[in-house]
Amino acid sequence: MTRKTKYRLKQLNALAMAMLTGLEALPAFAQSDAERNVADSAGQPQDAVVSYVQEPVAQTPTLYPRVSFNATGSKEWHVYVDANLHAYHFDRQAVKDYHFNENNLGLGLEAGNDVFRIMVGQYHNSIWRNSTFFLAGYTPFQFDITSKDRVNLGPVAGVVSGYLEDTTVQVPYTITDPVRGFQSTRYRTENTQKPRGFMPAAGLLLSYEHDHKWGVNLIAVPNVKRAGIYGFVGVQGRIAIPSSWF
Repeated sequence: MTRKTKYRLKQLNALAMAMLTGLEALPAFAQSDAERNVADSAGQPQDAVVSYVQEPVAQTPTLYPRVSFNATGSKEWHVYVDANLHAYHFDRQAVKDYHFNENNLGLGLEAGNDVFRIMVGQYHNSIWRNSTFFLAGYTPFQFDITSKDRVNLGPVAGVVSGYLEDTTVQVPYTITDPVRGFQSTRYRTENTQKPRGFMPAAGLLLSYEHDHKWGVNLIAVPNVKRAGIYGFVGVQGRIAIPSSWF
């Protein structure tokens, strides 16, 4: 190989290396140039557009069970059919003496948002008469067992009918004088009972629900014997009415 041929090969080698270096730098140069010289439709250069992707924020897991206080509840209300089932009276001797009925079957409706609720219905009460009730409950104390199981606690109050009150009446009777034969009317006092109409009712409501689909209500009423009220705990079953029905 002649000296001239070797010289030509060295020149070709240098040219190939220069071309390869230029090709490798071209994408980076084109990208940086596009970022520096982004132009709008009028041909005026603009600042480079840089986008940022935020990393996911770590979520603190909710721990169960937990106790909370909720003063107002959610905007979502649910409607339930309530079935009165049973009552357990605290004074067991009175149950025997007065033959109280503790199978207080009945039906009602309940609408609420876990904190506020309205309850209406009828049931067969402890003195074997039909009762109608209108109640409002406020249950801001909440115990979340799981994400779908909750117990709500708070007062409930309203009116209920179907009970009797003790009263006295003057009963007339006639006395005949055995000598003169005259008759006179006398009166004797007798204790009796009469219907009370609607009367105030109040107690404590503990309400369990599963995923706003079904649940149980426990209503505790204290003893108020001067008003003829014997304390008890009433049990209701609850079944939700699907929202698609409305």
